[in-house]
Formats: sequence, structure tokens, C-alpha cells
Amino acid sequence: MEEDGEVSVKLAGYDFVVYLDKDKYTARLLEKSGFCLFNRYDAIEKCDDKMTTAIFLAGSGIPVPKTLPGLLSYSEEDEISEKSLKIVEEELGYPIIIKGSYGSMGREVDKADNF
Repeated sequence: MEEDGEVSVKLAGYDFVVYLDKDKYTARLLEKSGFCLFNRYDAIEKCDDKMTTAIFLAGSGIPVPKTLPGLLSYSEEDEISEKSLKIVEEELGYPIIIKGSYGSMGREVDKADNF
């Protein structure tokens, strides 16, 4: 971004960009610069966070597995309470698939048979 707040990119002569990255910030900058993107910012934003994807798809008629929101905290050292785990156990049963909010290609995916 320029000092005057304008967005500029060093691409010229293109009408369309096939954007194969998950960097939503660059996608937004390209769009603000006037480029038409395949894999637009809005799509990347909705699909990169698993809970945002579940919320977006809710009520759409597209079948999705039953999903509960993650238990978020400010610190990785925070422990999940037994009460919270019991609620998840009652809602979903076992086995259960646990995924981090972000991540792709099967990383941060675990199967739990009990707690």
C-alpha cells in the first residue's frame, strides 16, 4: 500500500488471475487493485477457517457432519475442562474427529475414541 493509502501492485496486462494461494490478504489487495480473481478473497476467507465454513454452509442444503465450535482460549497452555469434554461426548459420541480451526492437508486432525 502506498503512503496515500492507495493499493498498487506490479502486475499489468492481465484481466484475470487464477489465485492458488490461501493468503487472503494478497487476494484482497489484488481485488482492490482491480483484478478479477478465481478463488476470490471471500471464498478463501469462508473456506480457510473450518468453523466459518460450517456456519456458512448451515442451512444451505449441503450435507455436513454435525459440528461443534472449538473451545477457544488465549493460551495454548489452557486446559479444556472435564465438563466441556462431557458436553462434546454427549453431543457427538465416539469416535470423534478433532480438527484445529485452521490447517489443511490432514494436519492437526486427530481421532479420539474416548477422553
